[in-house]
Amino acid sequence: MGRPMNAFTPLAPLKQIPAHLQTLADYEKQAQQHLPTMVWHYLQGGSMDELSVQANLDQFKKIQLIPRHLNDLTQGHTACEILGQRFPHPIFLAPIGHQQQFHPEAELATALAAEVLESNLILSNFSNTDMRNLKADNPYKWFQLYWQGNREKSLALVQLAEQQNFKALVITVDSPHTGIRDRERRVFFQLPEGMQHPHTPTHIPLPEITENQHPVFNGLMQIDRNGRILNGSLHTPPCP
Repeated sequence: MGRPMNAFTPLAPLKQIPAHLQTLADYEKQAQQHLPTMVWHYLQGGSMDELSVQANLDQFKKIQLIPRHLNDLTQGHTACEILGQRFPHPIFLAPIGHQQQFHPEAELATALAAEVLESNLILSNFSNTDMRNLKADNPYKWFQLYWQGNREKSLALVQLAEQQNFKALVITVDSPHTGIRDRERRVFFQLPEGMQHPHTPTHIPLPEITENQHPVFNGLMQIDRNGRILNGSLHTPPCP
């Protein structure tokens, strides 16, 4: 079967923030109108039946605020300390790859928004923007690291992030290869041809295997096994 016809035309970028955008849900609904259908499903989707995505949303619904009536709150604040670093508030921007799909300035636009709001930016390993192009003196930024297939390439990224004043690493170890993303396959999602990723190839090459070897257990898992070296190399004691 061929690709389904899609008559949806994304809206042009907003020139100013309309008054009706008040909540995160408002922004989410508005954003869908400005992105191609396959890009929206990439942004919103998860693996297979997306049970983990739904479980995460359900956990957020269980968070409740405890009333503190009849207390002196004049010294209240939203500041917090995480991994020895103090933040104005605990709202961080999660690592999302391929951000050029959402904005022509990609992660530079995201970094600017994060800086204005003093939010900690976690730059994806699959960033379209070189980390050296972000403000080196901005203290509110961490780097997400995927295992690069060997220790030397991974360590080079760690050292570059350290040079660029990234304060911590967010290491992703459960995704040595693209997962089974049914939602993306249904809408024929694919990255634009020629999209640049300065810190990693879009797909890490699999090891060569013989005719009698299994492509997953002898190929893909060979990369995952090597990734355990990274765990030992970068291990730090847990925070008190």
